[in-house]
Amino acid sequence: MLDGGFPIGRPTLVTGDSGAGKTILCLQTLFHGARSCGEPGLYLSFEERSAEMAEMVTSFDWGDTPEQLHFHDALIDMDFEATDGLELTGLLALLDHMCARDGIRRLVLDGIDVLLHRIGSAEERNAELGRLQRWIRQNDRTVLITAKAKGDRGLFDEIFEGLLFGSDCAVHLQRRQDHRMSQRSIWVTKYRGSKHGENAYPFVINRRGIVSLHLSANMQPDRLLDRAPVSTGVREMDDMLRGGFPAGSITLYTGGPGTAKTTLAGFLHPRSMPARRKGLADTL
Repeated sequence: MLDGGFPIGRPTLVTGDSGAGKTILCLQTLFHGARSCGEPGLYLSFEERSAEMAEMVTSFDWGDTPEQLHFHDALIDMDFEATDGLELTGLLALLDHMCARDGIRRLVLDGIDVLLHRIGSAEERNAELGRLQRWIRQNDRTVLITAKAKGDRGLFDEIFEGLLFGSDCAVHLQRRQDHRMSQRSIWVTKYRGSKHGENAYPFVINRRGIVSLHLSANMQPDRLLDRAPVSTGVREMDDMLRGGFPAGSITLYTGGPGTAKTTLAGFLHPRSMPARRKGLADTL
């Protein structure tokens, strides 16, 4: 889906509404980096306390929390007001210190929209976003930035468009209710210089974290079949299907009355079956 993973040393924007799975995706990425890749990670949240983040990690079947995984919160008091404009200089200096001390290679900035809402004008916000993005690129760290979004296309307040334009990769997570059933999807809306999947792929959240159903490049239909296809009995249709139906699969014919479903199925006669295979026709 991501053609190998998030861009190394570059910013990635993760959007989605509340409860879409942004936090879990970022935690899972940090945990994997610390445990399997030997890359220390830091989770900095502007919405949640560090103890709550650390506790959330233990709720999944990921194993013991690596010592290389660090949590820190930067909660802003609701009564806080910036009289002369809010700058990120102090925050970036703190991040410099923590990253240098712990050798951080992967960083999550969770809920950046909460912080940006505290900055006065659009010009000031864009200036601070530029400062943040320059800091990320200069320090060669893989950074995931989360922000709340709404709608099917990952749109959020226009004042934060600089986040999208300045990120090398953008991922949108969505959750919606359909007949009282929760349906989740993940969509890579942008990835510079990659051959990423362009569709929205379904996923679930369970004890393993985020589990997505994605048909990767090495699992495309022309490579998936290791047996000879079954001819449809119609040459032109065989050409369309690259030889016929997948052997051992289930194929559904649909259409209104008189659209030749039965006629088309009738072409699948025994002579089109592989050697020593029998066919059965049944009707309801």
